[in-house]
Amino acid sequence: MRFGKSAEEAKAEPSRGDGGGFMKYCKPGDNTIRILDEPSEWVYYWEHFNPGGYPFPCTNDRDTCPGCTSEVEKMRKASRKIAFNAFDGQYTNVWKVAKTVADKLENRFNRIGTVTDRDYIITMTKTTNSTDYDVEGQSPSEFDFEACEPFKTDPETLLAQAYEDAWGDDAKVREAKAKPQETEIRAKIERAAAVQRQLNENPPPVVKESDLRAMEPWELAEMCKAEGFGAIPKDLETSDDIVDWMLTKV
Repeated sequence: MRFGKSAEEAKAEPSRGDGGGFMKYCKPGDNTIRILDEPSEWVYYWEHFNPGGYPFPCTNDRDTCPGCTSEVEKMRKASRKIAFNAFDGQYTNVWKVAKTVADKLENRFNRIGTVTDRDYIITMTKTTNSTDYDVEGQSPSEFDFEACEPFKTDPETLLAQAYEDAWGDDAKVREAKAKPQETEIRAKIERAAAVQRQLNENPPPVVKESDLRAMEPWELAEMCKAEGFGAIPKDLETSDDIVDWMLTKV
């Protein structure tokens, strides 16, 4: 199964709207990277997000993709992502960026013919309602691409792994382990709801004060225990004394 598409294939694909070994992504603030792949090598894909888990790539089949066919609206939405290899000053990783970032980088490629001749600072500004990006190219500089070459990864490999983590056998095992606990919790909730329904339909009879005073002390003691009043103080001997004490607890 192939999740991503080449730049040419992506351009020919109709828009799906805005949505939003591991892939790195921009964090709020400045992210300085040296891009190791030219745009012709980038991988374009759609990404779903499982609210209870991690992002995973769309299979590009709207009829069978677990994201596209999800009953959860948030999961059905997909955002355009572009993946390429980059060096962040310490490590070589596959980075994924938003389409707005990729568009800005492509504009620079169209002007100067490359995006690998200099470092780029991608600044992410995140607010409650929006996320914005600024892309600033530094001065051209020498770089040892051969040193990074052994550590480059095909983005498609990581996309396949992300999908497997979300929907493969390991994910099914995790789901199976979680189900007994979920089932137990659900059963407790259903039992509590059944008891409440029964109480609503058949509320316990109201006991009059006169009925209480007519009861024997031992009967009142049993009632206090059953109703959660606690133990009757030892100095209370008569039914009237016990009832007076009970009324202070109501």
